[in-house]
Amino acid sequence: IVLLLDELDEARDPALVLDWVARWSAEPLRSVVITTRPSALAGDAEQWFNTSGYRRMNLLPFDRTDLEKLLGLRMDDVEKRQKFLEAAGGEACGSPWLWSLR
Repeated sequence: IVLLLDELDEARDPALVLDWVARWSAEPLRSVVITTRPSALAGDAEQWFNTSGYRRMNLLPFDRTDLEKLLGLRMDDVEKRQKFLEAAGGEACGSPWLWSLR
């Protein structure tokens, strides 16, 4: 199961959200992708990411190479990755987000 949590920077209390994420993702078959603006990663939130086993990827600007790197982290099968890239075309590029992936 993969949970996509978008716009952490819009949360009233990011620490509360991150606490919930830590509890939810404790199950071994659960993964989390968090997208947010870098402004959400100040102070305690940044420390949480640093100590919780997440990998941080800055995807600014988000271009085809960045998309390929992201897929490489999530998909081991090269053929499936290529099919996804073909299906996405250029529409998946241009995202201004910072991704943290576990």
